[in-house]
Amino acid sequence: MNNNLKILENELVSVYETDKSIKVVDGRELHQVLRSGQDFSTWVKKRLAECDAVENEDFELLHNSVEQVSGAKHRIDYIIKLDTAKEMAMLERNEKGKEVRKYFIRIEKKYKENREKSEIEKAAFMVKFVADDLNVNSASRLLMYENMCKDYHMPTGFLPKYEHNGSRQMKALSSLLRENDCEFSAVKFNLLLVEQGYLEERERPSSKGNKVKKFKALTDKGLHYGENAVSPHNQKEVQPLYYSDTFMELYDLATS
Repeated sequence: MNNNLKILENELVSVYETDKSIKVVDGRELHQVLRSGQDFSTWVKKRLAECDAVENEDFELLHNSVEQVSGAKHRIDYIIKLDTAKEMAMLERNEKGKEVRKYFIRIEKKYKENREKSEIEKAAFMVKFVADDLNVNSASRLLMYENMCKDYHMPTGFLPKYEHNGSRQMKALSSLLRENDCEFSAVKFNLLLVEQGYLEERERPSSKGNKVKKFKALTDKGLHYGENAVSPHNQKEVQPLYYSDTFMELYDLATS
């Protein structure tokens, strides 16, 4: 047996995992459990041919030297992928073959569920990491989790419904400047907010080449006057929104 194989299951037929996380079985062990009346070499070649199995894709050959009383003897072992081994068991067309096939199916299902669970846990961790890093508001955080659930075809009914900070109205900077007849443009006012520590400029890798995309986010100081919402254009960015009822307070502080 290849020393790089790690045993995963040993209930009926040993199932191993390669260093590339591929699940395989040893052909000789499978042959022994299936109790075929044919010698191993004849049986394995016949079954692999019937499965249209391709060497180095569906199975691999290992050339080993086995010590015997009469001296060392060359032996070829077969390391077979689980899917192919399942077909080989089915081709036995007897109760033992059915039992082994069901066993392989059960293992496939078990590790598929474990893999999906692991992937979901990693995705949830990344959502939390990004949400914390961007310091986004609760509504945006929930939106990120909702989109993650949709990606994994999970129900979203368990997620709470959230309104932005109760009934406080929030708007984009340009809208509030225009509504309050402020003399500053959004670009100039943003510069003031950055200078005074209410805003900060952040960067993220661009999806196009090695370029960098820049965006602005409210700092802890700025979060007294608004919230960071996930950008509708890219979830890796935030879009500052400001509370309408305290905007002029912020304006006076920034321009005084």
